[in-house]
Amino acid sequence: MTETLRDTTGRTYRVESQLARGGQARTLRVTERRSSAPFVAKIFHPEYSNETTRRRIAWLISAELSRRSPALAGPHAEIRRRDGVGYFMPLLPGRSLDEEMAKPTWTLAEGLGIAAAIALALATLEGMGVAHGDLSAANVLLNRDSAGIFRVIVIDPDNFMHPGLPPAPMLGARPFWAPEALRGAAPSVEGDRYSLAVLTHEILYLRHPLSSAVSPDADESAYDAALASVRWFDDPAGDSKTGAPSPGGYPAGILDTPTKRLFRRALVSRCEDRPTAAEWAEVLTRALRRVWECKRCQVQCVNDSSRRSCPNCGHEPPALSLVREGGARISLAGPVTVLGRQNLGGSPVISSTHIVVRRRGLEYGAEDVSTNGSSLLSRRGWERIPKGREVVVGRGRRVRFAGEVEARFV
Repeated sequence: MTETLRDTTGRTYRVESQLARGGQARTLRVTERRSSAPFVAKIFHPEYSNETTRRRIAWLISAELSRRSPALAGPHAEIRRRDGVGYFMPLLPGRSLDEEMAKPTWTLAEGLGIAAAIALALATLEGMGVAHGDLSAANVLLNRDSAGIFRVIVIDPDNFMHPGLPPAPMLGARPFWAPEALRGAAPSVEGDRYSLAVLTHEILYLRHPLSSAVSPDADESAYDAALASVRWFDDPAGDSKTGAPSPGGYPAGILDTPTKRLFRRALVSRCEDRPTAAEWAEVLTRALRRVWECKRCQVQCVNDSSRRSCPNCGHEPPALSLVREGGARISLAGPVTVLGRQNLGGSPVISSTHIVVRRRGLEYGAEDVSTNGSSLLSRRGWERIPKGREVVVGRGRRVRFAGEVEARFV
């Protein structure tokens, strides 16, 4: 006979299959009989089915996490049975980040977007004064939609911590523990910040931050000793041993200085030094806008002003030049090059200082400061460069000064 579950509002659900069985609860796939919509039912084991768990579930339902952030999911209805308590939540599409990490398919740019979405979800919880308590790769769902964009949802907030409510009975996944968890500390917002750094490291570098210090076959005590040392072992600014790339994943140099600075602040024992989730979201979003891809090895990195070569293969792209009609070539190798009437042919419609080109690491930015303007050729035709705003220019791009003088970046 098919098992039926009922929530506290009277709706009934048909049990289809068991999805998982964990230390605290079992998870079932169910169908709501009236709408035929798929849901997940989580029923806590008898030793956890008590008034404390009920209070915590009731708070999560009242919090309506999915309304607060599209990257958060929580329960929407309670289960009360003689043999246990639990809750229902919608069955969400996608696979866990833990499963996806076995064979990652995202680029660095996509990874920055995934990590930023997780950070924004965590920032929402921080704003509520809530710690997730079990932020790990198993509790992040990834779903690539029809447009090829990853959708991210942080799930399973069962170990959450909120002032005024009893603490969770269990800790989260050990690879994502903060160092203070070794001393028995309860879940906290500061602990979440450490877990966020670990998760971000796995997403961007494709390896755990302790993988440089602990071999895959090391026992738990070796792992705990590395965790207790609280340092970023992959720091490229560190010594030759701890700064060396690990087997697998990307070299630490693929990220820009602000992002690396966050890792240095996050992977420490002083809780108050760890960057907030909002800081992570801001820095990761800025980094996403500066991703550069090497033409030789096709590996991406985050560009910054000091970068001159690919951190993965060492390829150093040649400096950009500008060639105008008639063959005159202007080198843009310096940090700043001023283009104007003197080096653009002498036409009176060209301003004495028309465009300023700045070298930004592996990229170039052009800012129009002229009277008569400049345009760049795109697929849509000639498009005016907004005055006072720097735009990225690259090899092969055509530019027109004051509607009269044309040139090409080479």
